[in-house]
Amino acid sequence: MDKQNDLCFVIMPFGGWFDRYYEEIFKVAIYSAGLEAKRADDINRPGNILRQIVEHTKKATVVLADLTDSNPNVYYELGIAHAMGKPTVLITTHIDEIPFDLKSVRIIHYEKNDPHWGDNLKAKITNYLNEVQREPETAKVKFDFL
Repeated sequence: MDKQNDLCFVIMPFGGWFDRYYEEIFKVAIYSAGLEAKRADDINRPGNILRQIVEHTKKATVVLADLTDSNPNVYYELGIAHAMGKPTVLITTHIDEIPFDLKSVRIIHYEKNDPHWGDNLKAKITNYLNEVQREPETAKVKFDFL
């Protein structure tokens, strides 16, 4: 299997510093794990945006979600990924704002006051993605009762 063609679909807010983090931290970490990074705004073709998000979520080896700022679209898209049984890696700066239903899931917490937070976050993301590729079942939220 050619890992570089495996997709890590990133769900996160757009604009401002989120765009910079995506380019400088997330994409670098994802590429270091041997995956292709793609976000909804990287899909440059006409069509229904939600359909495209669902298609890319379905194709993804893993979904990376930044829950910072509790963006409703991010939670909606994460719910789609969980319902599909996709392995997910979750990230936030505000661990105390995580909803009850996700508190049992391990989440990468980054602290922007740490002078090395960017490098530390890149390393953690890469490590988590490598682990997910080794054992994808560990990063799936199970809905055995559905």
